[in-house]
Amino acid sequence: VLFGVVNPSARLPLTFPNKDNEVNFTRQQYPGVNLKSTYTEGMLVGYRWYDYHSVEPKYPFGHGLSYTEFVYSSSATQNQVKVTITNAGNIKGAEVVQAYIDKSILSTASRIRPVKELVRWKRVLLAPGEKRTVVFTFGTDDAKIWCVQRKKWHLPKSHFKVMIGASSRDIREEVYVDIPLE
Repeated sequence: VLFGVVNPSARLPLTFPNKDNEVNFTRQQYPGVNLKSTYTEGMLVGYRWYDYHSVEPKYPFGHGLSYTEFVYSSSATQNQVKVTITNAGNIKGAEVVQAYIDKSILSTASRIRPVKELVRWKRVLLAPGEKRTVVFTFGTDDAKIWCVQRKKWHLPKSHFKVMIGASSRDIREEVYVDIPLE
């Protein structure tokens, strides 16, 4: 790894803050009072909090290092997104293609939705100059939200923006899909 013979293709499974308690947890939230923590973050946990509050993290969810460079191109048809990844560098490497759906338009005064939610990902190993196409198919379960009044999952709309990237902050492509309503 140090000499560039092997490519470090790992990805971070969490978001690293710039400073301690950057998200401003209260004492009731963390560490808690009398061994009891109060969970009030809702859906805004990890990268979702950083996106919603427009704060740049130290290292975002999905961040990784590589000795090579990957080029993305994508297209969408109905409920599918095709992403072509090309290794534009001189060393073999793996890329984790991540697909996020934007459900923020579904936010209400009582229920805040994240700017984007990770719904699909695929690890692709490519030799120098090699390209491969990854196909993501989206269904109703990828876009449903919980309706408190109805007490069930439902899909209030079918047209969604999909963001394709290498991490939660390294978005390379944006396309739109139409998810079939039930």
